[in-house]
Amino acid sequence: MEAAAPLLSAGPSTLTGAPHHRISPQILLRLDRWELSEPRVRLGGTWAVAVAIWLADGRGPWWLSLLLSLVCTTICWEGNRGILFALRRRFPDFESTTRRLSWQVGACLLYTATAAVLFAGLHYVFEPAFLPPVLEGYWHCLLLALIPTAIVMAIYESTYFFGEWKRYYLRAAWLETERAESQLAALKQQVDPHFLFNTLNTLAALVGDNPPAQAYLDELANVYRYVLTRRDQTTVTIAEEMAFVESYVYLNRIRYEHAVEVDNHLPAEVLQRRVPPLAIQMLVENALKHNAASPQRPLRIELRAEEGYVSVTNNVQPKTKLARGEGVGLRNLQQQFQLLAGREMLIQSGPAQFAVKLPLLNPHASRTN
Repeated sequence: MEAAAPLLSAGPSTLTGAPHHRISPQILLRLDRWELSEPRVRLGGTWAVAVAIWLADGRGPWWLSLLLSLVCTTICWEGNRGILFALRRRFPDFESTTRRLSWQVGACLLYTATAAVLFAGLHYVFEPAFLPPVLEGYWHCLLLALIPTAIVMAIYESTYFFGEWKRYYLRAAWLETERAESQLAALKQQVDPHFLFNTLNTLAALVGDNPPAQAYLDELANVYRYVLTRRDQTTVTIAEEMAFVESYVYLNRIRYEHAVEVDNHLPAEVLQRRVPPLAIQMLVENALKHNAASPQRPLRIELRAEEGYVSVTNNVQPKTKLARGEGVGLRNLQQQFQLLAGREMLIQSGPAQFAVKLPLLNPHASRTN
């Protein structure tokens, strides 16, 4: 009998020796330091700019000139601050930075130009003897109003940029630590990959001309290949994950036959979005683990795309003897999505149906550490 072609070639299996550094509360506290000090920056900055403008351009009674300078500076500061915060909520992604900055500059300039009309009016009402003609007075007020606008944009944009930069590297450090620990735990329970590859190839040769058995071994090899090649990646495309899920479901259909039905309704446009590796498979596995399945009462698992999420839903048919589980997998998956997407995974549990919704990550989400 000729030896069957190898199902897999066993490449080197390595574990990155990344140092296990926990993110300390002190580091996280530094990230919030700006949020805690921002009210003081607003108050101190408004007064400092107002006094500087008053000293450089004060006219008439000092108290009136200082008051007008403070009012105008406050209006500029608070209005532009509100615009910056609104645009951050509108364009939160790093990929939208250029668009956000373009809107930010345009909106702040428009707001400042409009506010300058009010400032000129206030000065003509309270200090009519000290101002030039109307048009010249407007340009003068606009030039002064651009000073707090530029300061606000510089302070808030620089702190926002460096804050996001810190958060990005903290997320990367956390993911690296968690992956290293997960790989170490897996290696403690894992059969040597070379041994398993050789065993699969030997078994394929022994099976010989048996198409169902060969197909089963092919799908088993696909499952193991995916686990090994994707374990060092932060995210994978949904197309890659679904190819793996199909192999996993095939293996279980041999065991359950018609007792398990998996319906994939994911449209083509979401297949290039990304999720953490094994995320969808873990939800399918949980459904099989915690629910009874029989031809008379089949377990139905459905996958759909719903407004920025991938939904994995199954009917609830609890086993007589519940499988052990502490929900560690779901908690770890929840933490990954919070770090990668800034959104939580949604879990909906009812008496007849259990659903988990995974946030869709954009196609540019991090692929590796």
